[in-house]
Amino acid sequence: MNKLTVVLCEGDHDISFLFRILSSNGYKEATQKICELPEPFCEDFKTKLENSDSKWGFYTNVLIPNLVMKKDMDYIFFHNMRGVDSTKQRSQVLSEYKELIPEGSESRFVKSYFDRYKFLYFVDADDIGSEKRRTEISAEIGLELKIDDLIKDDDEIEYGIYVFRNYENDKGSLEEILLNILEKNEKKLYDKVDKFMKNESDQLEIEGQRQKQYNNELKCYRGQSYFNYEKSKISILGQLQFSGLSNSVIIKNSDFFKNENLERLPEYEKILSLFE
Repeated sequence: MNKLTVVLCEGDHDISFLFRILSSNGYKEATQKICELPEPFCEDFKTKLENSDSKWGFYTNVLIPNLVMKKDMDYIFFHNMRGVDSTKQRSQVLSEYKELIPEGSESRFVKSYFDRYKFLYFVDADDIGSEKRRTEISAEIGLELKIDDLIKDDDEIEYGIYVFRNYENDKGSLEEILLNILEKNEKKLYDKVDKFMKNESDQLEIEGQRQKQYNNELKCYRGQSYFNYEKSKISILGQLQFSGLSNSVIIKNSDFFKNENLERLPEYEKILSLFE
């Protein structure tokens, strides 16, 4: 059977982390050419791009995968939903895919390469916990999901949810998992960056506005603070290897996240099991 797994992630950090997990288990990054994807997605994605309202320099069409991976005859399509609150976008992605799944004569396409379908949701627990996240996504799709497990609907389509979290307090995010890896395997470097971060971030916080956007014309700070302690720490550590590149690139390529480091994670087997 040829399986398609569609993964809806909060952001590109999640996609890069899952790329590393799956790469350690035999999955490879597939073609980057839409015209080489199996039917019906070659035609469908080309149409979506032609009708896209994306702006120059910003890839904003959530209906098009950001990454495609493959193992044997199975494909995984990753979508960056740009935040946990993207309910409308997630619902649209799910609806668009379900329209493509053959169901008698109602499918928009007669032929499909795939005969098994799965939708996986990856989100952070943040401060509200995994159960609250599960409840939110369950209500969104109209099915009672199980954390770290799969269920099937009446059409034999599988659904699953994984919530990135600290297992001790059931809160947190992917970044905390990544920092735990760094602290365990790069202790000296981690401690130096940690000390620097505590001193400098405290100073910026004391100064008040400097973690917000600065408007040169109005000569003032505006909007919300964009500072995130965990993401900044990962960035500083990563800049020692990949100068000027984003956290998603660092997560996807750094030897900080070797296979042996990932395989020791309590999350490792649970995540892989969702893709089986």
